[in-house]
Amino acid sequence: MNIRYITPSSRENVFYAAGSAGILVLSRESDGWKKELWTAGLGKTASILEEDAQTLWAGETNRVFRITVNNRLQPVKISEYTLPLVRPYRVMIRAISHEPFFFAGTSIFAYNRETDALEPAIGKFPEFTSTPQLICNHNRITWLRSEQNWVVLNSAETIDPRMVRYLRLFGNIRDISLSPAGELWVIDGDNRLSKILPVADTGNETPFHVYFTGLSHANGYQEITAYQEIGYDQFPIDVHITAPYFVKPENTAYQYRMDPFMKDWSKWSPQYSTITFHNLQPGGYTLYVRAKNILGNTSSIRSAQFVIHPPFYRTTWFILLMALSALLLGGLILWLWTRKLQHDKRVLEQKVAERTLEITRQKEEIGSQRDQLKRQRDQIANQKKEITDSILYASRIQAAILPPHESIVRYFREYFIIYIPRDIVSGDFYWFREQNGKILVAAADCTGHGVPGAFMSMLGLTALNDIAVNTRIRNAGQVLDDLRNRVITALHQTGREGEAKDGMDISLCVIDPQKKKIQFAGAFNPLYLYRKKELIEIPGDKMPIGIYDRYLNPFTNHVLDYHQGDTIYLFSDGFIDQFGGKKEKKFKFHRFRNLLASIQDQPLNRQMELMEEAFLSWKGPLDQLDDILVIGIRL
Repeated sequence: MNIRYITPSSRENVFYAAGSAGILVLSRESDGWKKELWTAGLGKTASILEEDAQTLWAGETNRVFRITVNNRLQPVKISEYTLPLVRPYRVMIRAISHEPFFFAGTSIFAYNRETDALEPAIGKFPEFTSTPQLICNHNRITWLRSEQNWVVLNSAETIDPRMVRYLRLFGNIRDISLSPAGELWVIDGDNRLSKILPVADTGNETPFHVYFTGLSHANGYQEITAYQEIGYDQFPIDVHITAPYFVKPENTAYQYRMDPFMKDWSKWSPQYSTITFHNLQPGGYTLYVRAKNILGNTSSIRSAQFVIHPPFYRTTWFILLMALSALLLGGLILWLWTRKLQHDKRVLEQKVAERTLEITRQKEEIGSQRDQLKRQRDQIANQKKEITDSILYASRIQAAILPPHESIVRYFREYFIIYIPRDIVSGDFYWFREQNGKILVAAADCTGHGVPGAFMSMLGLTALNDIAVNTRIRNAGQVLDDLRNRVITALHQTGREGEAKDGMDISLCVIDPQKKKIQFAGAFNPLYLYRKKELIEIPGDKMPIGIYDRYLNPFTNHVLDYHQGDTIYLFSDGFIDQFGGKKEKKFKFHRFRNLLASIQDQPLNRQMELMEEAFLSWKGPLDQLDDILVIGIRL
């Protein structure tokens, strides 16, 4: 058995040893040493701590054991605690302020007696701001390091803190030992042995100061004095500082604070040997700097004043000149306006006299004007009727272009389409097409509604038909990529600022009845698939068919299997955005999904009736906000 750790017990002539096979108990009796090995549940123990005569703690790799010992040095209860560590670490146990602490790698745990559990204990050491390094040496001194700070936690010896700070000079310490003479022996990562001697208390420690070395700006370089003036056009400016210290000067850190816009000091950083200001408002500022060397010594604060001059148009004399000019101009305008009012008064008096003479003649003309207005009213009514008739005829053309029931029923035995234009003609459209044994289905919402939306829908239908005829369709995403390119080309969109960003939102499915697969791509609009009453939602990409602020990324092609009896829904946002209800709010997606879930046990023709009834009930007396399009297909 290999012994890794040995510690005396509070019981006389008793020692505990941690080894590769468990815990070895050594007790001296009258006839010699008695040995007893505890192995039950124990493995390769790395450390031992006796909390009291009846309680023993043992640390293994990522595990801790709490052992209750009777008066005959026999374990009567062993409690196991597993530490939540990612990597394997040997657990070292130390008593700090008479409480056991457990160190594993860079983690610290403490025992909670109320919950009988080991909990992270880094919060019990507020002086540590980052993951600590632990060194537990054989003279029972525990060292902890966080960043560059070393602290002795449980030493019975008094260690001069001035010696401890010299540990910062070593980059990677592997072990620390305190000699009887009060010297610190250090082994670093390069296996070098160093000795730190006790610090003589001379009271003449070398002073440590920080200095300004210069100022760089757009006009060149200059020395820094207690007061400097800088023009508004000289930014950015670099303030250079230094703090001479010849022990690891690269570890010297700096802080700064610029009054009045900085209330707190910056973080310590070696990079602040050059402080850059990209823009400061005109006015007076005071820059305070200080430095801290590798040993933690902080310099006194040094300051310099800066005055940033404004451009000429923000100076006091220029503002006063502009104010005086405005007053003079205002006075001139007032004088001219008064002269004009006097002239207008004379003209008005003359016109009143002339108008009085004309009243009689005008009364005679009123009759003829009334007749003329009536003719104009009739003309406007006729024009309105002609326009309405034209739009109605356009709606018949649009309806003729949309896929008829006779062609759709060849693809799907059970389906419904809710298609309610807001203004006779619609900016929403639906599209069905068969190609190479696959069925293409689309529901689109074009920019605008009424006549403008109808023009866009015609463009979309024409482009989709052309893609289906002249393009070998690989997937749904490719169809939307091609459609977007055609819309951008047709509308001459370049993405310049102020240009109209007309386009459309669309959801498109490519259904393969042989393989029972669905390809889906969407521009903002999603696909809902209900399997029984379970909703599967496939979101569309957050970009439209048309020019967009972002880069024109390819549309995502989603592929999913479907089962016979599944129901898919494609729709525009008209149903969801409709205002209504008691509080006249939008219908929204969650009500739409609840409505679909509640009618899944109904045939699709009944689903269509229930959805139309729900829409009309929700809308009530309010106007229809947008075109309505909902497609339901049972696969």
